[in-house]
Amino acid sequence: GPGPIAMRAMTSAGLMLLLAAAPVALPPGLPPQVDLAPDPAFVLPDSLLAQLTLVTDLALDPDGSLYLVDRNFPAVLHLERSGALRRIIGRRGGGPGEFSYIYQVGVTRDSLWAVDPGLLRITIFPTSGRGQLTVPFGSSRNDAASALREPVRRGIPAVMLADGGFVVEDALGMDSTGGVPTRIAVLRTDRDFVLRDTITVLPFGHTPLRFVYRNGEAHFMQPFSDDPTIGYASDGSLIAQVNRTAARGRAESSFTVTAWRGDGRRLWRREVAYRPARITRAMVDSVAELLGGNQDPHLPGRPVTPDSIRARLYRPPMLPPVERVVVGRDQSVWLKVRFADSPPGRAEWLLLSPRGFPLQRVNTDAGFRLLEAERTMLWGVEGDADDIPRVVRYRVSMNS
Repeated sequence: GPGPIAMRAMTSAGLMLLLAAAPVALPPGLPPQVDLAPDPAFVLPDSLLAQLTLVTDLALDPDGSLYLVDRNFPAVLHLERSGALRRIIGRRGGGPGEFSYIYQVGVTRDSLWAVDPGLLRITIFPTSGRGQLTVPFGSSRNDAASALREPVRRGIPAVMLADGGFVVEDALGMDSTGGVPTRIAVLRTDRDFVLRDTITVLPFGHTPLRFVYRNGEAHFMQPFSDDPTIGYASDGSLIAQVNRTAARGRAESSFTVTAWRGDGRRLWRREVAYRPARITRAMVDSVAELLGGNQDPHLPGRPVTPDSIRARLYRPPMLPPVERVVVGRDQSVWLKVRFADSPPGRAEWLLLSPRGFPLQRVNTDAGFRLLEAERTMLWGVEGDADDIPRVVRYRVSMNS
């Protein structure tokens, strides 16, 4: 699933980047588009839906079952293939197997791991059997066992690797406000979060929207950012980075996707051609109303208005071609794209093979947030009319 990039990653020293070979251009032309509808065979029971308010992550078990976590539910929900509840793992608290809240979840080999940023630790459960292992990270670490090698102190784990180590996102430098990183280092560490090497460093050039007022602050990511973005398979087997600089005009352009194995070795780098789409006034107005319209009545004088959003938006000449990247357990790579021929009112996803070649373009509901994927299945969340998260599955036909 998606990693903890940007504001949640903090500090590291500059390290050697892996060398990049010349990109290999893809054959011209992209696959035709296919429209998808949610699979009616996958339904969460109402008793379970009532517990969900802000789904943050979802991971697939090799047996086909799912692990689901919600920001406001202090445990992991283990679901059957059908969506029925199999069991609840963990509970609220600060002891072993307990959580303040869970942001990320994944399955690596025979271990279920869950990241709790509130308690600054990862809890690892066997997928079959009892017990758990608690691994602290960041400032909560006990450094006695690592006196000779300095652990990564403030990075946030993105995924657990097959050998028990982690991929961690860490900030390099801060902007003039002192609160926003200017680069994000993607690091490999061992089980004790001692640094092994650096996979890549991502520039973080477009300062998020930051509003300071008497009762606090509000932060929003730039909706039209064309900084690089990255995604991780939930079992740590593949990491994919997209360099997605916005085109300057409507002529055919391209973006680059680079993939690494979990052990840090680079697998491939592909260049994908596309025809750019422009940013319209309606898009800007929609974003401004969405971000500036969420006024909190308990915070009078909050300066987040549609006009203040418009004034601080980063607006490149054309839309950045890729909005998100999600890597499946089968090493398929799913890119949420915005091309000139993308359908209005729908979300388009470009599927790349485990070697980086385009296989399909599929369209989902515009509000669909993809959290876990395979070549033939997509799992994620859609909001209904009451803004209650609805967990859905899409089936992707092999010959569509």
